[in-house]
Amino acid sequence: MTEDDFHVSRSRYLNSISKVEQQIVRIMRLADLKVEKLGIGLNLRSLKNAKPSCRLSKEHIAKLGAIAEELASILEERADIVHGQLRIVKIDGEAMALFSNPQSAKTDQSQLVRMISLDGFSQAAARANKLADQLKKLGLPTKPKAKAPQQSGAPTVIPIRVEAQ
Repeated sequence: MTEDDFHVSRSRYLNSISKVEQQIVRIMRLADLKVEKLGIGLNLRSLKNAKPSCRLSKEHIAKLGAIAEELASILEERADIVHGQLRIVKIDGEAMALFSNPQSAKTDQSQLVRMISLDGFSQAAARANKLADQLKKLGLPTKPKAKAPQQSGAPTVIPIRVEAQ
């Protein structure tokens, strides 16, 4: 195992978190909720606190609440991995990624660390991918398609939706 293996695993993990975030934003837009640009945590909180509507039923909100509970621990882990510098340490002969997130420190003198193995990255990515799939399968109604503007001589811009793979 090389340091590059850990960087690749970290990147794959972050891609899986991105899939979750894409689904959260998709649901918020379908539900006509304001999407915050400051992060996944604020958007998840907005979604959890949404009121039932014709686009977001009580059942959807209940399912989102259950998924949000599971996402809470992932978001804490994600913050450490995103904001912490990746360092490799050996513990009992096993290489581990070590992250120290300065935002998690209680004081300037304290440093909390998170350690994760290559296998741990794979498990965390699989957990996030599973949640992204659950969000994708919620079965929300789609927005009606917008009519293309009728302009003479000017190019027409038609918005398209690209589904994440």
